[in-house]
Amino acid sequence: MDLVNDKSPSFLTNFGLTRCSEKYFAFECLHDFSVYHQWSVDRPLLPVVAVTLYLMAIYYGQKWMQDRKPLELKSILFLWNASLALFSIMGTIRVCEDVFHVMNRVGFHPSLCLTNADRVRGFWVFAFMMSKFVELGDTFFLVVRKRNLMFLHWYHHVTVLLFTWYAVVSQSSAGRYFIAMNFLVHSLMYSYFALQTLNIKAPLFVSMSITTLQILQMVGGIYVIVYTRMMLLAKEPCTQTWTVVNSGLVMYGSYFLLFVQFFVKAYILKGKKKAPVSGKIEGSNVSVNEIVRDKRGSLSGLAQSIKKDVMMVTKMIVYTTCTRTISRAFRYILYGFLLTIMLLLFKNQTKKHDLQLMF
Repeated sequence: MDLVNDKSPSFLTNFGLTRCSEKYFAFECLHDFSVYHQWSVDRPLLPVVAVTLYLMAIYYGQKWMQDRKPLELKSILFLWNASLALFSIMGTIRVCEDVFHVMNRVGFHPSLCLTNADRVRGFWVFAFMMSKFVELGDTFFLVVRKRNLMFLHWYHHVTVLLFTWYAVVSQSSAGRYFIAMNFLVHSLMYSYFALQTLNIKAPLFVSMSITTLQILQMVGGIYVIVYTRMMLLAKEPCTQTWTVVNSGLVMYGSYFLLFVQFFVKAYILKGKKKAPVSGKIEGSNVSVNEIVRDKRGSLSGLAQSIKKDVMMVTKMIVYTTCTRTISRAFRYILYGFLLTIMLLLFKNQTKKHDLQLMF
């Protein structure tokens, strides 16, 4: 295999990175990270345009499918999920290798502020960023199959794409941990989705475990962001910007709340719901009311039951109200996040144009 020799900056020697050996593929060693970085810097409006078209496609796609039968597309959906699973598994191996190597050489604290422009890592950082565009296709299958499209789904896709793009452009050094966690969780998640399309029913604890890992991923992201923020407040030299830190904190914090809300709704409240009871039990002439009276045996038992039902309804009303309030708040956060990213990208583009005029 004809591989390109590594020509990384000199400071990478401190990491002991002698990459691009025979165990790596040729495409992983084609370019320095600077090539991928410059490509991203030259296209500041690309993520904004992609997000705008994505949201428009959701709106018009759902309207178009409103009076049409859902499409199953099981074979295509399986190939889609299996491909993303394999990609995520490969990304997990490569990025975690970099994380463990850097942690072993310099430790966690310095690794948050030292940017590693190694060729292999550079490729996988760029591949991760571009995969966020590809993953927008997840929503296509939900729309054409007429599945429930949750706020969490499209909010996550939009914000993670914008954040990842800006983090790569600003060369966020803490990004290695975000990417490693995301690759790991996605390798399990897309593998699970691929098995589902084959009608392979996994136990409930499997989906619960994946959602739990997603919540833990958000906890890990918040920890990295807060730790990095403390380093910036201490004025330590760091290849990190306040914009990435603050927007990352809002993003991971909102993800944490939304995934916890989803976990409670999907696995806790759903398990407490009871099937509706008809007036009579099938195959019997005994009415439900007669059975209830016999079972309670007194009006006090009936009063306790009514009290319990009222409490349940009250909790449901409070939960629904809180859910709507949180969803509305997150929508405002999303709009502010999108506006901030667009202004920053426009500002960077303006500075670049002014610089070109000077020379």
